[in-house]
Order: sequence, then C-alpha cells, then structure tokens
Amino acid sequence: TTILNNCWVISVMVNNNGPAAPTGGTGTTRRATQNFSSLGDSNGSQPSGSYSMTWDTSGSAQSFTTVQASFAPIPSGGAALFAT
Repeated sequence: TTILNNCWVISVMVNNNGPAAPTGGTGTTRRATQNFSSLGDSNGSQPSGSYSMTWDTSGSAQSFTTVQASFAPIPSGGAALFAT
C-alpha cells in the first residue's frame, strides 16, 4: 500500500531453483535481470492506496523469494516526512 500520491513501487524476485529469471506481469515493468533474479518497478508514480505487482514465473520451478517496497516522494522544500 502506498502512503502518499506519487509513490514509486519496486519489486525484486529471485527464482531459487533456476533456470530462468521471472518476467514482469501485471503492474510490473522488468528493468534488470541477473542469473535467476529480476528487478521491476511500477513504471511511474502511483496514487495512494493499494497497488499490486505480479511476476510471470511460467515454466520455472515453483520456489521464489520476493521483496517489494514503496517509496514516498520528498515534499517540496525537502522536509522529512517523519520526525526522528
């Protein structure tokens, strides 16, 4: 879930058993691959709320590891979103 408008969403998926890297599915633009892993993003900023990214793993062994994160924009003026 994105917390603000204009968030950027990224995802990394690794095919633990090979032999091929996953390809981008719905909501995912694959940007890079190496060995059996892929890096993808939302192909642009997204509005706040629920956002889904999928990977196409057809023809691969079914053992995967994935991480997905949403990054909020820096407000104008560079002020931090959260105080520490």
